[in-house]
Amino acid sequence: MMLWSSGCDYAIRALTHLAARPGALVALKDMAAEEAIPAPFVGKVLQHLVKAGIVRSVKGPHGGYGLALAPRAITLLAVKA
Repeated sequence: MMLWSSGCDYAIRALTHLAARPGALVALKDMAAEEAIPAPFVGKVLQHLVKAGIVRSVKGPHGGYGLALAPRAITLLAVKA
């Protein structure tokens, strides 16, 4: 029995990936490869998390994604919403 959607599962995995690298920016393609999540799908998940204010996005050659909040401040309810 699945408690949440695959999108929510991917979001949790992406956030765990970012939380393991505090303060660092992670490229979408690197996260997708390391977490075995299709890049287009992780991109959509990350866009949702950026709009929710959970993840920050930095553009450019040294850009990527990082947490916008402290890991302790991120709840499963915020991710699922």
